[in-house]
Amino acid sequence: MTTPTQVLTALQMAFPGAQITAEDSACGHGSEHFSVQVVSPDFVGQGLVERHRRVYAALGPFLQEDMHALMIEALAPDEVRVTP
Repeated sequence: MTTPTQVLTALQMAFPGAQITAEDSACGHGSEHFSVQVVSPDFVGQGLVERHRRVYAALGPFLQEDMHALMIEALAPDEVRVTP
């Protein structure tokens, strides 16, 4: 069973220095649904499809095994919204 820690570690290796969060979006019910946010300067100038491809590539082994759903938010640093 894939854990949020495994997802986070894989993304940290693929995007060094990025701000990353990885959560079990199924609230721990074991259905292997994850939500990730990756904020990386690597995404500057890249479109949404390319950003998502890079995240999928980093998580490929988990997607082939037991990950069923993945919600991705991939942002360049200047795209992060600050909430008051």
